[in-house]
Amino acid sequence: MSDRRRLDHRRDILRYRTAPLEQDIEVVGRPEVVLYVASSAPDTDFFVRLVDDDPGGVAMEVCYGMVRARYRNGFDAEALLTPGTVTEFRIRLGITACCFRKGHRIRLEVCSGDFPNHDRNHGTGRDDLFDAEMVLAEQKVFHSPQHPSTLVLPVQH
Repeated sequence: MSDRRRLDHRRDILRYRTAPLEQDIEVVGRPEVVLYVASSAPDTDFFVRLVDDDPGGVAMEVCYGMVRARYRNGFDAEALLTPGTVTEFRIRLGITACCFRKGHRIRLEVCSGDFPNHDRNHGTGRDDLFDAEMVLAEQKVFHSPQHPSTLVLPVQH
């Protein structure tokens, strides 16, 4: 776990936060994010992080998940994106068991890179190991009845 506040200045990380919780919420299992996005690139990555946002100022990472667009349907079937087309991604986060305390906020972060923890995606759709060219991927995240990007938490009752 790490305090995510050190990256709060970054404008390339999308952040969503709940209102302060009115009661404790226990999460046990594998959270999932359903993300509807369009990219300008034929291949890109999406990283999502579940964060416990403490009213005292600490924002501790609870778990994260990622997907490389070309492997979104499995590693045995590469599928590049059609730039500009809305695509659904299902991103499973790591298994967790945590309690978000009353007064804390649940925060979700979305970004497209985590170098040096993960290899960079060059965005071209070609083999990143043999091709040095890189392109900037511009991402759009959608939130509508037709494209309901959602965080699914396994909440214990």
